[in-house]
Amino acid sequence: MQRLWILVLILGLFPLGCAAAREEFRPTERATAEAPAGYTAAIYDIVTERGQVGEAKVWSRGAYRAKDGRTVVHVAFELQSAQEGPLVLDLRRTRLDALTDGGRYTLAPPSSVRGDAVVPPGEERRVDLYFTVPGGIHPQDLDALRLHWTAVSQGATYSQVTPFVEDDSARYAYYYTPFYDPFLYHPFYRPRIIVHHRYPFHHHHVY
Repeated sequence: MQRLWILVLILGLFPLGCAAAREEFRPTERATAEAPAGYTAAIYDIVTERGQVGEAKVWSRGAYRAKDGRTVVHVAFELQSAQEGPLVLDLRRTRLDALTDGGRYTLAPPSSVRGDAVVPPGEERRVDLYFTVPGGIHPQDLDALRLHWTAVSQGATYSQVTPFVEDDSARYAYYYTPFYDPFLYHPFYRPRIIVHHRYPFHHHHVY
C-alpha cells in the first residue's frame, strides 16, 4: 500500500513540475475565433482608407522557459490579404508589453520569427513571433500582455493593440494513468484533478 501511495504521489507531482515552466494567455477582446490546437484567437477586419484590405487572427501559446533559462513569450498571426494587393505585418512596429507586479517590460523587436510576414494578394499566411523577456522574470511572473502591431497594404496602415490575460482555465485537466489499478478505479475513490499544461511547442530562430 505504501508503494502505491508513492506511485500516486509521483504521478501527481510530475505534471506539476512540467507546468511550472509555462504560463498560458488568452486575448480579452474580439476573442471569437479559434486558432490551431484549439487556442482562442482575437479576430480583426483590417480596414484602411482603401477599405477592407484583409483579416487577422491573433493568439498566444503562452510563455515558457527556454533552454538557456530565459522566459520567451509566443504570439501568432494568421493573416489573410484581399485581392487588391499584398498585406504586410510590419515587424519593425511590432512590440509586446509584458506586465508584472514589478512593472512593465517593453519587448521589441521579436527575438525570433517563424513564417511569412508578407501575404500575397488573395492568399493567407501564418507568422509566429517570439519575444524574450529580460533575465530573472519567470513565466508565472507575467500577469498580462499587450501586443502592439501594424499591418500595411499598398501604403496604407492599420494599427491595433491586442490585450491578453492569464488563461487559468487552460491549466486544469484530468490526468489518466496508463495502466489499470483496482484501487484507483474503486467506486468510492474520487479521481483527483492535477495541473496539466498542453504539450510544449517547437520553434526555430531566424537571424
